[in-house]
Amino acid sequence: MSRQQGQSRSGRPTARPATDPHTLNTALRAWAAAIDAVSDLVFMHDEGGCLMRVNQAYAARAGVPAGDLLGRPFRDVMPEAAGGLNATEGKPAPCTLNEFEVALASGDAFSGRTQPLQDDSGGTTCCIHILRQRPAAKADTVPSVASGQDDNGRLRRNLEATIDAFAAAIELNDPGNGSHGRRVAALAQAIGTDLPLSPDQLEGTRLAALIHDLGSFKIPIEVLVKPGKLTAVERLLVQSHPEVAHRILQNIEFPWPIAEIILQHHERIDGTGYPRGLAGSELLIEAKVLAVADAMEAMLSDRPYRPSLGVGAALEELAKQRGSSYDPAVVDACTRLFAEQGFELPG
Repeated sequence: MSRQQGQSRSGRPTARPATDPHTLNTALRAWAAAIDAVSDLVFMHDEGGCLMRVNQAYAARAGVPAGDLLGRPFRDVMPEAAGGLNATEGKPAPCTLNEFEVALASGDAFSGRTQPLQDDSGGTTCCIHILRQRPAAKADTVPSVASGQDDNGRLRRNLEATIDAFAAAIELNDPGNGSHGRRVAALAQAIGTDLPLSPDQLEGTRLAALIHDLGSFKIPIEVLVKPGKLTAVERLLVQSHPEVAHRILQNIEFPWPIAEIILQHHERIDGTGYPRGLAGSELLIEAKVLAVADAMEAMLSDRPYRPSLGVGAALEELAKQRGSSYDPAVVDACTRLFAEQGFELPG
């Protein structure tokens, strides 16, 4: 990640702090819109089983406006949807990570997943359930491979929508530098294509790059915008952001190692990076690509302590750290993009 001053040379406005009510409300609206866009049934309830949030797909199935469902016991709204969720003596069982199968009154079959949300002390604050409709098999036939592929495709699209929602929240938290994730993602994708990475590695790299600064919301805004040298304590705060992001993402079952890529993106191949001091072959190739893309984008952008270095000086800096901080093949690919192919970062 990179820091910025309250007012850049281009006159961009001071970023709103993460605790600013407007920022929080806008981020929550962006998140709600993303959840409402998916076709899965998504609902969240408190420890007593009362609904706290439902998406539009769930409300449509229940036949009740979403706002009218809040506060009602979820087992009373769609009892059959709760069939896979254990209960004792009429009370919800403790919320634990769980997968189950249920059939609604309509006969439609769903695969379900339960995900507890915990606070910093490890206590469960609420429980989220996601129900995904299973493709209906035709009578006397075996479900086709194409049906499974369609279901996997929908799952991937929903996971990508989740990442897009996180990316939107990051931009809202730091609007003055909101394009950083998109610019890093564009460069990482171009580097990965040049290497080349496999299609899965390329997509995982792009998506991880979009939200690689997810953990920055835990850093005080005065540290993010500080123009001078950071104190030792402030430096530790900044260096915590990969681990914070990893904690948020580690229980989401992406088909790509998103959480691990982000955790490693400040590691260096000589072992001098953070947070774990990994080196060489211990690092994912996706993390090596993200490290170079993140550094290059930062050098090409105005920062509180310096203006943009320009392409030539930035490539020289990468070359100095080729083989020590950064993977040689990744640095070479980045150099080819700018020096030979005229690559430009998006605005």
